[in-house]
Amino acid sequence: SNAWAKTLKKIVKPEGIDFKALKRSEVDLERYLAWAGEHGQHTDSWRESKEDKRIAFLLNVHNAAVLHNLLRNGVPDSPDNIDVGFYRWEGAGFYWGSKYRVDSEWSAIRHIGFHDAVSRYQEPLLWAALYDGTRDSAPLGWWSRKKLQTRLKSAMRKFINSDRGLRKDNEQWTVNPLFIDRADDFLFWTDAEDLC
Repeated sequence: SNAWAKTLKKIVKPEGIDFKALKRSEVDLERYLAWAGEHGQHTDSWRESKEDKRIAFLLNVHNAAVLHNLLRNGVPDSPDNIDVGFYRWEGAGFYWGSKYRVDSEWSAIRHIGFHDAVSRYQEPLLWAALYDGTRDSAPLGWWSRKKLQTRLKSAMRKFINSDRGLRKDNEQWTVNPLFIDRADDFLFWTDAEDLC
């Protein structure tokens, strides 16, 4: 994971992902995903007290799987354009039809991010750490367990205050689709009365 964390720093640019640099570093990505396939909270018996370690692992594996799947599909304009098997609705082929071995089990990308991370820990801040491969995605980064909650709060604040999160165009506000699609997560697992 150290090699992959260093690689991420090289490929993540302020304007987005340098996919040419990622392609050159594909070996590091594949090694990290191979390692994640054999390790994790269940395989390595991480205790419940290691929650931040578990969460950071899931975030990093999810994001690596998204990058790998983008490369595998020729870096499409949108993950919504990928069809796999009977998964024919927008995004389903990319997120549900593509499976990765994680912690000795096969899982769909969306299952890793939504079920194993966000739903399991009932933490909507994780959406600011889950890179989905779209232009509207939260920024990509490496997540360590150290001060994870503080870093997640900071990442969400930066995301909301960026043009990707919320922006004003000609007196009209545009909000990232994430906040509409996942509004229930932000309302149900927080003390908020409404999305604003």
